[in-house]
Amino acid sequence: IVAPNEAAPITAVVKKAKDAGIKVVCLERDLVEPVYDMFVGANNAKIGDMAGQFIGNYINNNRIENAVVVEMRGLLGTKPQEERHQGAIDVLSRMPNVKVISDVGSWIQAEAQKRMETILQANPKIDVVYAHNDPMAVGCYWAAKNAGRDNEMIFVGVDALGGPDGGIKHVIDGRLACTFYYPTCAADGLKYAVALAKGEVVPEALILDPEQITAENAEQAYEKYSIE
Repeated sequence: IVAPNEAAPITAVVKKAKDAGIKVVCLERDLVEPVYDMFVGANNAKIGDMAGQFIGNYINNNRIENAVVVEMRGLLGTKPQEERHQGAIDVLSRMPNVKVISDVGSWIQAEAQKRMETILQANPKIDVVYAHNDPMAVGCYWAAKNAGRDNEMIFVGVDALGGPDGGIKHVIDGRLACTFYYPTCAADGLKYAVALAKGEVVPEALILDPEQITAENAEQAYEKYSIE
């Protein structure tokens, strides 16, 4: 079972295992070539689309003119970043008078906070921050909070981990307006790895659907996705 951090460096190594007759399950992030027996991941393009729809509805419902959206992207060159970006941009690019400012936080909260500090200095108007994961969204929130501007904008993240430090708790506490549950793939990956080891036929891919979490359903989601 392999869960790539970056696709390019590990593809050749995984191919060697596959060519040697070893069964391979790839989790979460795809490789440059499908040199595995099965892929298990979440629908990142759908996450991006749902985020774009949520942001668009917020802008329209609040009648915000000339809206400014900050997008804090994950590590460039990774598939989740590309799909979470493109899914949202496909929606926002169809909206009139919406400006998107993109920067890269590489999935890291401290890096996103530092980048957001610079963006705040250069932009007196920001309406929405969309970060490709919750830690970056929280980093952007703290940058805005420290600048006394957190009430001017909403913050949208991705992952919705449970527990006291996860994204769902940040929604409950009001730091994030919304996050999107990214289904963990390990349990399904292990199940199908066992099936492959037994010689059973498995599907080529299993794509798991995300879930939108806002203040309305955050308490229920916290109980559902938090692990004791």
